[in-house]
Amino acid sequence: MTNHSETAAGTPSERGHEPTALSERIALIWGGALAGLILFALLLTWGLWQWMSAGDPREVAPIEATPPVVESLLTGQPPLNPNQPATRREYEQQQQAKLTHYGWVDRQSEIARIPIERAMEIIVEREGGQ
Repeated sequence: MTNHSETAAGTPSERGHEPTALSERIALIWGGALAGLILFALLLTWGLWQWMSAGDPREVAPIEATPPVVESLLTGQPPLNPNQPATRREYEQQQQAKLTHYGWVDRQSEIARIPIERAMEIIVEREGGQ
């Protein structure tokens, strides 16, 4: 077993540890550097503020509003619709017309759309015989 009283003798650096006392010189150097950095940042901020606020604000061209289409491309979201109830009613009317009226889906391929009521009657007639 190791005798702890023998290894504990001597200064911290002799025992392989860092010294516990803080060097005043190093603390002052670091504190001065930090204060200098803060002062530099404040002066830089003040200078930029003065530079950007110089001149007549009336000389600056007004910022134009971004068109909704461009904004939707930038944000990745569809543009806002200020008249949503009317748009929804129009959409529902179009869908209802597709369900209740005859029309062409693809005229060149001769694919037609028939009213849903008529389609159900045709299904009943076909299935009714079986």
